[in-house]
Amino acid sequence: MKRIYLYIFLITFTIYADAQILTLDSCLSVAQRNNLQMKNADLEIQKAQQVKYQALTKYFPNISAQAFAFHALNPLIEIGAKDIINGIENEDVRTNLTRVYNEYATSTDLDKMLGFFQYGVTAGATAIQPVFMGGQIVNGNRLAKLGVEAAKLQADITGRDIRRDVEQTYLMIVGLEEKKATLLSVNELLDTLTNNLQTAIQAGLTTKNDILKIELKRGETESQQLQLENGITLAKQALCSRLGIPYSDSLQVDTAGILTVSSSALPRPEKELLELNVKAEQLRKKMEIGKALPHITVGGSYAYNRLFKDKNQHNGLLFATVQVPITYWWETGHKIKEKNLQTEQAENNRQYLNEQMELQSLQAEQEVLLAEKKIEIAEKVVTNASENLRVARVNYEAGLEPLSELLEARTVLMKAENDLTDARLQLRLAQRKAEDYK
Repeated sequence: MKRIYLYIFLITFTIYADAQILTLDSCLSVAQRNNLQMKNADLEIQKAQQVKYQALTKYFPNISAQAFAFHALNPLIEIGAKDIINGIENEDVRTNLTRVYNEYATSTDLDKMLGFFQYGVTAGATAIQPVFMGGQIVNGNRLAKLGVEAAKLQADITGRDIRRDVEQTYLMIVGLEEKKATLLSVNELLDTLTNNLQTAIQAGLTTKNDILKIELKRGETESQQLQLENGITLAKQALCSRLGIPYSDSLQVDTAGILTVSSSALPRPEKELLELNVKAEQLRKKMEIGKALPHITVGGSYAYNRLFKDKNQHNGLLFATVQVPITYWWETGHKIKEKNLQTEQAENNRQYLNEQMELQSLQAEQEVLLAEKKIEIAEKVVTNASENLRVARVNYEAGLEPLSELLEARTVLMKAENDLTDARLQLRLAQRKAEDYK
């Protein structure tokens, strides 16, 4: 499914290759699919799910099978009539059998040795079903389930950080583009003044001194424009790197609605992670207790062997075991105390970090209010600077002020407009931060 989404994006990107206009939403969507950190977060979820599946197998019987075959150069056991006689405890019987053996052994082949286990085959299977393992299996599965939830929450945090990183880079491009547009309006004024001055010089109404002042100002703006274009190029390259797409000089970003933040008031994943950490410590404690409790299993086995020539043997049995780890109780007592301390630490960390996150949320809200105040101030400054430029232009055209005053007034307005752009972008980032920290 992810590949399909990527193909759709690439096809759309190719259709509009001439413009290559990227929106913030498309950038965020592509970054979520292409970013290597996000891919690793997805892999962590898959790993946690595999651990969960491993824990689930503990509910089922443990089945094993084995087979063994051998062929010896000589029988592993050899026995004769004399060996049997010597093994009899009754002395009278042993004496009489010895006399018979000495008298008839040779004629009746009693002196020959019989061999056993020179070759053979044996095979079997065993199934053991855990009945009660002190709650270790149940709690182990619960712990594995928490691991999956924790991995998903961590992926949410990673996705949020990636989104924020991409958004900041995108806004950097937007801000630089806005400042570039402001600088272009300054150049338009310089072009207008240059044309007017050249007409006035031809008419003998002024000297070339004002032209030189404009050229000096143009040199400053050209240097600023070069810096802005270089910054835009670097920011676009950084954005493409984060998106995992190739960079192109024709790439443009869409600024429509960029200052609007969509509401995403969801619980912070960090808070849920802290809750899961406390639960995990409690489950680990229960698993330690389970190691000291009796373990009950039932099972059955089947065996087949052929150790004697032309004789197959089959057998089977059912069994039950109860294991009481008596010597483990002392060690378990100390481990339980250790787990109690770890659980207390987890609860303290949860309380402390929750307080810190509440403080972060309050600080983020204050940053939004501060950014809004800065915008109000910046808008007033822009209004005043615009009026100042208008008056300076009227006075200059009326011959009441020198050109330097007009150029200074335009410089002040440009700075005010750039400050307003920075304030708006700061508000955008502050609003997003406040949404993330709710």
